[in-house]
Amino acid sequence: MNDKLQLTPAAVSALCNGDVDNFIRAATPGGIEKQEAAEQISLVTAIVPRLPKVFNGLRLLGIAKSLNDANDRELIASLYGKLGIKVISDYDDLFVNVILPTGWYVKAEEHAMWSKLVDEKDRERGAIFYKGAFYDRHAEFNFKCRFNTSFSPEDAYKSQATYDERQKMKWYGRAYDCEEIIFQTEGAYLKSALGYHEENRRLERELQAAADEWLRQQDYPEFKNPFLYWDK
Repeated sequence: MNDKLQLTPAAVSALCNGDVDNFIRAATPGGIEKQEAAEQISLVTAIVPRLPKVFNGLRLLGIAKSLNDANDRELIASLYGKLGIKVISDYDDLFVNVILPTGWYVKAEEHAMWSKLVDEKDRERGAIFYKGAFYDRHAEFNFKCRFNTSFSPEDAYKSQATYDERQKMKWYGRAYDCEEIIFQTEGAYLKSALGYHEENRRLERELQAAADEWLRQQDYPEFKNPFLYWDK
């Protein structure tokens, strides 16, 4: 046997199933990562677009299940339909083939397990998680809202600052239109630099609540609903 091959659990499983190709992938250093990257490329370059059958975060939409049944075709068609997407057929056990609105497309993120659905204005309408490794294939769709809020440090996580450096920065409650900051509170310093102290959690709740309230006052009372306000 090639002395560079490694008998990982995934490789052993593939070998026991007589799956030689995936045995070699799993036993070759970096082989699984290459497979996941190839699966991402296949997803974003598909001639007929495809999207996951399973959704995450449905409780925020008043749907009881956090992850729905992949065979619930009525729910799948209904939820994608709210974005103007038409489900046309199954692709496989994880994905459905769809017709996207004009100008929409699936775009790869830097990490091979993440891609995003963007609209004709290049706004992210959904995040797609897809683990394409043969031994643990999984995909799910996460709806994105146009407006959202956060509790974040002065650099908004855009610099190379360390954890300790951010502990000493001012922190803000912020409101966003997609990725653009459209409002922020007065800044405040963390109460303690020793981990996630209760006083820091209280500060987070207060500042993020202020950003939430600002959005509501701008006539976006249901800003946490991913199907609203995109046309305003």
